[in-house]
Amino acid sequence: MLSEFVKNRVYVFIDAANIFYTQRTLGWRISYEKLKRYFEEECKDNLGKRFVYTATDSERPQQKRFLDMLDNLKKLRFAIEFKQKSP
Repeated sequence: MLSEFVKNRVYVFIDAANIFYTQRTLGWRISYEKLKRYFEEECKDNLGKRFVYTATDSERPQQKRFLDMLDNLKKLRFAIEFKQKSP
């Protein structure tokens, strides 16, 4: 479906906080592996980097699951851009 619109290089930008809270609110989960595969299949050689933007607070231990998810995204070759909490 997306492939008919792809003419040049495609870059993907994901706001992790919006995805996280939307999933929590709606009660569903995104498979980032399937999302990655979708973009690879649809964009083929035109696919550039996939970026995930997020903020983290290392002083909040309840973020461990979220940080683990980000580690998994790195394994899937998503580029993770962090903004650390300001003191």
